[in-house]
Amino acid sequence: MLQVGVAAFDLRSASLHLSQYIETSCSYQNTKTLLHFYDPNTVIVPPNKTAADGMVGVSELVDKNYQASKKVILL
Repeated sequence: MLQVGVAAFDLRSASLHLSQYIETSCSYQNTKTLLHFYDPNTVIVPPNKTAADGMVGVSELVDKNYQASKKVILL
C-alpha cells in the first residue's frame, strides 16, 4: 500500500482540491481516476532517487499515460 497526496488547482475557477489517500492497487487505479478527472497540464513528482517506495510507480504512470502533461521533477 502506498500513501498518495494530490493537489489540483483549477486556474479557471481559482479552486484548490487537496486529497490524501492510500493507494491499494498495484495498478494505481485511484490515482489514474483522479488524473483522468482533472486532466492536468502539469504533474509534479518527487525525483525517483528520493521517492518513497511506490512513488516511482506514480512517476512511471504519468510517463506512460499522460504524455500531453508536462512532468516536473522536484529537486
